[in-house]
Amino acid sequence: MAELFGEKANEHEITVVRQSERITTGDAGTYLIEALIAGSASRPLASYIVVPGRTFLDHDVPDHVGQEFLYVLQGRVEVAVADQLITLSVGDCATYDAALQHRLRRLGSAVAKVLVVLGKN
Repeated sequence: MAELFGEKANEHEITVVRQSERITTGDAGTYLIEALIAGSASRPLASYIVVPGRTFLDHDVPDHVGQEFLYVLQGRVEVAVADQLITLSVGDCATYDAALQHRLRRLGSAVAKVLVVLGKN
């Protein structure tokens, strides 16, 4: 379609992050975050793969605005959003206002992986 209308994309309008360039932080046993596309002031979306531990973290609780979207890639997780506890399994998804206090943990001994997408308002 772009060819029909003469639309062109500038290099700065496209972001590509190769697997070898991804930044990972944390620890696979407690909470691991792999940045697929890290957030920035110029980008309205950020995406991460999160491998939560068995317990909710009492520190490093997310504090940001916008919308947060979760999609479970592997395992089972429990997300606490304000006073609600929600169980999600492979293929399930949820979204909520990211300004609400929220935490994530895996259920059971199997590894869980969650795609987390953050969108700015």
